[in-house]
This record gives sequence, C-alpha cells and structure tokens, in this order.
Amino acid sequence: AQTEVIFDLINYHLVGLTVFDCANIIDASTCSAPVFRAWVARLFGTLRTSFISHLRLSGIKLNMEDVQTLTSYIKENPNLIHLDLSCCGITSQTLVPLTSLLMNNTQLTCLNLSSNPIRDCGRLAEVVEKNSTLTALSVRNCGRLDEETWQQHFQRSSSIIEFEADQEEDLVPIMALVDLNFQIHTQSLQNRRALDKDLLHRAIEYGHYAATRRMFGLGVFLSEDECIEALKVAGRRSDPLLIRILLLSSLDKYDSILTKLTASENTCPHLLSIIRQAHRDVADLSHRIYYIWKGLGIPAHVKHVSLSGNGFQSLPSHLILELSRLPNLETLDLSKNDLTSLPDDISRLSDLAFLDISENRQLSSLPESITVLKKLKIDWHKTPLQKLPVQK
Repeated sequence: AQTEVIFDLINYHLVGLTVFDCANIIDASTCSAPVFRAWVARLFGTLRTSFISHLRLSGIKLNMEDVQTLTSYIKENPNLIHLDLSCCGITSQTLVPLTSLLMNNTQLTCLNLSSNPIRDCGRLAEVVEKNSTLTALSVRNCGRLDEETWQQHFQRSSSIIEFEADQEEDLVPIMALVDLNFQIHTQSLQNRRALDKDLLHRAIEYGHYAATRRMFGLGVFLSEDECIEALKVAGRRSDPLLIRILLLSSLDKYDSILTKLTASENTCPHLLSIIRQAHRDVADLSHRIYYIWKGLGIPAHVKHVSLSGNGFQSLPSHLILELSRLPNLETLDLSKNDLTSLPDDISRLSDLAFLDISENRQLSSLPESITVLKKLKIDWHKTPLQKLPVQK
C-alpha cells in the first residue's frame, strides 16, 4: 500500500507513524509511548481524525490517561471500525473506560485486546451482550475466562462471528454459539430466502437467545407443533428464559399450545408451571428480555406489558411510541428498574389503568402530564416519591 508519513498531513514529524491512504489506516505500533502521546495531542487539535477507519497501537504501553484519551478519540471519530490494542499492557483497571464506552458504541466492528494482562475479563463479557455492532473480538493471552459468565452473555448476542481466546477447546459451548452466529450471518448475506429452520432449531437447542430472536427477526418462525417441541426442549433444560422467548413468538397460539402440552404425557411439570403463569394477553419482557426481543414488536392484542427488571434509567422514546400503538393496553409494569424520571409522553397511553413503578429507588417525581390519565392507578411503594401529581 502507498504510505505517507503523518507530518505530510499535520506538519508534525513522527518516526514510525504511517497512514495507509488506500484504507484510511493509521499504524502507530512502532512508536514509543511518549511519541504516541505527543502525536495524539497534536492530532486532536488539528484534524479530529474523521477519516481514520483502522487504528493499530499494538505494542505501545498505555496507562490510564492514555486509555481515557483514546476513548475520547473514539467518541469523536465516526468512522473507526477496527482497533488493535494488542500487547499494550492494558489491565482490568485501565480497561474500565474503554468497556464503558463500548457498551454504547455503534461503529467499532473489530477489537483486538490479545496479550494484555487483563486477567479479569468479566466486565468485557458484558460488552459482548450490549454492543450489537462488534463482530470480531480477541482476548487471547489475557488470562483464563470464566466460561459460565461468558456463555451467559454470548447467549444474548448474535453479532460476534469471530472470537479468539485461550483454551478454546475448553470453551466448546461458547465457540458453538459464535459458529452459529457466523452461519446465520453468512447465510443471510448470501440469500435471506434460503434461511433454513435448521439454524433456528440449533439456536433453540444451544439456548442461544439472541440467535433465536435474530431468526425470528429474519422471518423464520415455528409452526404450532414445532413451537411445542421447542418448548419441551427448553423445559427439559430448565431454561425459563428460552421458554418465555418462545411464548412471546407464539402468543396468538397460546391457548392451543397450553391445551396440547397439558394433554401430553411427556411434558415436564416445570414447563407447565411456567406456561400456566403466562397468558395470551400478557407480553412478559421482564428481566432484560426486552433487550433480546427489542425490534420484533409487541402483538397488538396484548393488554398487559411487563418491563420489570430491565435496568432502565429512562424509557426510550420509541418504546413509549410502541406502547401507544397497543389499543388494548391496560397495565404496564415498570417495577425494579433504575428510573429517575418518566417521559411526558407517557400520557399517550390513554387507556392505561394500572402503572407499577415500585422499587425504582431514584424516581423522585412524576410528570404533570400523567394526570390526564383519569383511570390510572399507580403502585409507587419503595420509591422516593412523597406524593402523586394531583389530577385536575
């Protein structure tokens, strides 16, 4: 590739720092840390680096200040998709600002953290679940992973299609989830019409929640009998989360499914217990199921929606809009979140009769607009609220 020394761009000579014009790549892997810091300070003040898509810092020893500077750079750059931080001396502590950023980053697709003394990668595992853009991640030579923790987060992610770690032979369940992600991704790119239900059945068999949801999102659904068999698989595995996801996909068939499972001799009691607690008019999106199901929509006939325990600090505007389109919505459960306020447009839920906001321990006030909901009753115990707005 044709190269230029960076001083041709910003009049600042740095030995070993090059830009690959053809791919918008900056490779600073041969720079010393002091030179790197000087370059970053200068570059921030001139170009804001909006052209860079690939940044390689491999081998530069980064301290906490460096990583914080780097995260501010990533926020400023809308085009960065590939970041190589291998062999940078990053520890669990210096990784914190980067993982916090990655939770909400929507452009980075490839991250290489190999050969860093991170040791505790638990926080990074959360990124796998919450970042839907990242497709490739390497944590090789970063210490042994907690297989159970990482598997739980991979079950909720369908975006990672390349994953490198130590002892991959001991991470068979995780690598199976990644392989399934890859197959769904490549097959959907080749021909969405050729998507096979076999992939959906494998996602259910592996307990891969995000892949199951992704297949639903691509229009691959189960017939009633197939849903019953899938529910039995989830029941035998004692997987209540998968059971609830499958029920969400088949709420319109709920009564028939319950009847057939009750009549079946090989239906486990655990499965029947969960299904009998459900109802065709209830959309149970509690305990972070919302983040798995998001984008698939709530069936229009639903009367009761539970969003309890999703960690909301505020309600997304698109969620209020979706709820307002449910003509029969009567009850809304927002309990056990981290809400600090409710949006004014909650008044759009004109037929809402019951709102549960209990155990939101930071919720100290409600919008005045809520008083237009004349039929509304509110459960507000275990909140800092002193009183409710007075209806006019």
